[in-house]
Amino acid sequence: MRNNVRYYRLYKGVSQRWLAQKVGCSHSTLGAIERGESAPNVYLAMRIARALDATVEELWRENHDR
Repeated sequence: MRNNVRYYRLYKGVSQRWLAQKVGCSHSTLGAIERGESAPNVYLAMRIARALDATVEELWRENHDR
């Protein structure tokens, strides 16, 4: 599942480790989410969005407009 998590994380200037710690998951889990190899549950998706000051819809929108 493609997403914009990496794009938003880099835009905000935070590391994968920082974001993972902030949202309560491992950096390897976050990496898998960013690569589209894993989909977060609803609660983790909401925590990621909140940490990046974005909405879940912005991070996982289908058309990937930025």
